[in-house]
Amino acid sequence: MANWHNVSRKEPCPICHKPDWCTVSNDGMMCVCRRVESPHPAKSGMGWVHVLVERPRREYVPRMPRRPKVQLFNAETVMNGYRAEFETPIEGDIFDSLIQVADDLKLVAADIDRLNVGRSAFHRAWAFPMLDGQAKCVGIRLREYGSSRKWSVAGSRDGLFYDPSLAPRETLENGIRGRELVVVEGATDCIAGYMLGLPCVGRSSCGTGADHLRDLCARLRVSRVTIVTDNDAYKLAPDGRPWRPGLEGAQRLAQALGRCYRIVRPPQKDLREWLYAGLTPETFWMVAGLQQWRVK
Repeated sequence: MANWHNVSRKEPCPICHKPDWCTVSNDGMMCVCRRVESPHPAKSGMGWVHVLVERPRREYVPRMPRRPKVQLFNAETVMNGYRAEFETPIEGDIFDSLIQVADDLKLVAADIDRLNVGRSAFHRAWAFPMLDGQAKCVGIRLREYGSSRKWSVAGSRDGLFYDPSLAPRETLENGIRGRELVVVEGATDCIAGYMLGLPCVGRSSCGTGADHLRDLCARLRVSRVTIVTDNDAYKLAPDGRPWRPGLEGAQRLAQALGRCYRIVRPPQKDLREWLYAGLTPETFWMVAGLQQWRVK
């Protein structure tokens, strides 16, 4: 046997002290003696097992229970706090926050409030909730007071900016009735769309929001979308080719949604700048109507 060796004259059996027949384990802890019986017969049926050295017992260490997963960031809870801070009267005037953000963004207060905006005195910024397709807050975008600097609260996920009570526009195109949404980039463009009476949804950037928007379209039974891109100047892509992030992002979004779509590119930088330049609802729909509907 590989782990056992036979006794000899130099190493007789430690039980019967004879130089033959018996075997001892290589580690010297057990012996199979064929002459002296023990309560443990050998498996081979020839002899009995004797324990020469007791193995040390392992101390039982109870398994520690698994720690429950801790959710470090709950966007909905944090946003509720920012909203409460927004609604808290400042120097006795409950409308201070709404007036300040409207003056800051140069947009109409009532339309800003449709996004349930909050404020964070700690960050010195306005807080815009980012929603998924079911209108649940999954992230928070902050915008510094009096500045265009924007960033997301740590732990946020990219989502959409829209009024939770948003209703699509019922339209009749080519004899087919359907529901339509207007997709823009950013929270302020979404608010500008509301000022124009458009059924707007804002993405957090030109390359995000496709999954949430697809869920929203399914929930609202939207059959077609008008995508308003930013009028970006040409940039150089990593591969060296001319690149327009807004336009290419709109095309990728259209392919991901799998719905009838058209793309509108404003003459100004974005929809908000177009609004400042005198855009009216009639002009917007006229320009949109000149664009060809496409299918994936």
